[in-house]
This record gives sequence, structure tokens and C-alpha cells, in this order.
Amino acid sequence: MRRLIVATVLLLPSLAVAQQGAVEITPMVGLRRGGEIIVEDRAFQNRNVNVDLATEGSFGVRLGVGLSSRLQLEIMADRQNGRMKDNKGLFGEQPGGFVPILSTEILDFKVTYYHLGVLWHFKPAPNGWYVVISAGDTQIEPKSPLQSVDRFSASLGAGVKVELDEHSSLRFEARYFRTNTGNLPGAVQQFDHRDCYQGGPCTYTYRYSDTLEQGQLSVGYVIRF
Repeated sequence: MRRLIVATVLLLPSLAVAQQGAVEITPMVGLRRGGEIIVEDRAFQNRNVNVDLATEGSFGVRLGVGLSSRLQLEIMADRQNGRMKDNKGLFGEQPGGFVPILSTEILDFKVTYYHLGVLWHFKPAPNGWYVVISAGDTQIEPKSPLQSVDRFSASLGAGVKVELDEHSSLRFEARYFRTNTGNLPGAVQQFDHRDCYQGGPCTYTYRYSDTLEQGQLSVGYVIRF
């Protein structure tokens, strides 16, 4: 999918000439919420825990070309340098103290979307309300023993562009992302610890949930050519 996106980026200038549509480059920043993994604790408390991703900032860029007075083709790359919430005694607190205090790298969890989509303006102008749909690749990079993966994902969003002048606008957007993470292999972490509960294998088993669902609010500055 990323090869398709790169090829489309290379074709955008010729598409713009052919359609006589404006090209837009939009750097964006936002706030992203949602997503979880599952940890089966058989080392200290004999429980299964859904570990949420913390709400974190995101940043990215949108590259679009007008195909008609209302329709726009859009390429998106958007990254969240996030981390898992450590509020359930899994990653360093007692009794699960196998991670040194203040050593939080294991919580790091990066999620990056590379999408190709279409944006529809409600009126024939480069500004005003719009809806957008897209699909592509999600790159998931956990620091925990889970392996990094690339999975298919899709998104649905809506927003508004507020014109500043002929060549620039502000863009406000809300978007929902859904990534299929079912049937991915888990990872087992073995411990040799005197506090392991009696009779257990003394392991953590990490698993992806069936889906990774995230919502995002973002704002950007549109540069129009």
C-alpha cells in the first residue's frame, strides 16, 4: 500500500495539470486517543489486563489535489509517538518490579498511518465543511516484546476549512481510524522472580486486540498552489 501511495504522490503534479485543480499541502498536529493491547499476567497477580494507550499528540501532513470543484484526492501520513498507560502495576511497580524504577521505555508504542483517500466538499469551493474517507497501511511499533507489524486500516472523518486568503486556510478535523489486528502472534516474557505466585509459569503473554481503534482531533495550515 505504501508503494501505491508513493506512486500516487509522484503522479499528483500531472493529475493537477490534467484536472486543473489546486494542490494543497497541509501540515497538521493533533491529539489521538484509543487503542489497547492485552497482557496475561501469570507472574505476579494471575490476571488478564487490557492496557490502554495514553492520549498523546500526533503530527503529520496531507497532500491533496482537486479532481473537481468538490472532490479532492488526498495522501496522508500521520504519526503518534505514544506510550501505554502504566497504571495497573505491570511495568515497574510492586509487586511486578522487574523493570527498574523510572525506566519507562517498555511503554513506548508508536502508531503511524499511511493512507490514500478522497475528500468531498459540501460546496464547490476549497473551503467550508467536508467529509473524508481513506484506507491504507498502519505501522505499529511497540517497545514491549510484541513484534512491530504493518496492517490494513481505514478511516472516516469530517472537518472544515476556514479561508485566510487565496492561498491559505486553517483546517480543523475529527477522524476515526480502525486497524485490523486480529490473528497476530503474541509474545511471551519469562521471569525468574521470588514473588511469582505459587504454581504459575511466571510469564507475561502480550497480545494484540482484534482491532486497534483510535479517534483524532487535529488542526492544520493549508498551503494552496
